[in-house]
Amino acid sequence: MIVAFALLIHVGAFLCDTELHAIEFAKARITLGDEDMAANLVGRAAQKQVCGFFGGEAVVVSKYRASNGPDLFLVTQYSFSKDHRTAFGAEPFM
Repeated sequence: MIVAFALLIHVGAFLCDTELHAIEFAKARITLGDEDMAANLVGRAAQKQVCGFFGGEAVVVSKYRASNGPDLFLVTQYSFSKDHRTAFGAEPFM
């Protein structure tokens, strides 16, 4: 018998719709120093809102390293239990 369970965590952070947008958001946040400005910059480039503040209970679906040019990022994929949305966050990986 296989039993699967997930640990719900409370998330309150700026997250994005895709891995690529999350990485671009992380790079913009470092450069600009402000999450709102970084979200606006990435959204303008995508021509739609792709990053924003997410809050609620979520499950960490996966965590992995991804490269973007010479930079390496730790990407986390979340699934929100209430509305079943998937969102991505990225942090520079040292």
